Amino acid sequence: MRIGFVSTQDASDATSWSGIPFQILKQLRAQGAEVEVLSPLTTSAKYLLAPAKLIAKARGKSLSLDHFNLVLGSYARQIESFLNASSVDVVFSTSTIPITLLKCRQPIVTWTVKRTSGVLRTTLFVANRRGRSRPAGSSGTGSGAGCGRSAPSRPPARAGRSRRAHRAGRAAARPRRPR
Repeated sequence: MRIGFVSTQDASDATSWSGIPFQILKQLRAQGAEVEVLSPLTTSAKYLLAPAKLIAKARGKSLSLDHFNLVLGSYARQIESFLNASSVDVVFSTSTIPITLLKCRQPIVTWTVKRTSGVLRTTLFVANRRGRSRPAGSSGTGSGAGCGRSAPSRPPARAGRSRRAHRAGRAAARPRRPR
């Protein structure tokens, strides 16, 4: 199996992003996988977004340019040309950012990290051609979008009433405090 390894960070640098892309790449190769690397992804579109970055800095806020459609489109075009020039069977990414706007025939595998209750969890998500994803090893069809996030679960709707009407009724039923 030929894996196309995609990362916005430099996967050959052990100090980049705590060495995570470097270690994942090293372990994939140690397992005998043929890995073609497209890393780091670059974009000159970030220069077009420099004014937004300066405004955010002046307001004392930080701004990640990787979430703008201009940058995401640039990442997708780089990956698509990489996939057209190579013969990989699957696309692997250490983040959902570079593959957000990617349209390709190969399955996409995404590595994610989630911290819950002080426990660090890592999960691989596999997206099929319909853009649906599921955790790797899961037998279900998945319920998330192509980015590896599951749809939020909601409690069942109240019989005959919308959520807004239910909340309004609940608020009206509360006794008011005297002033």
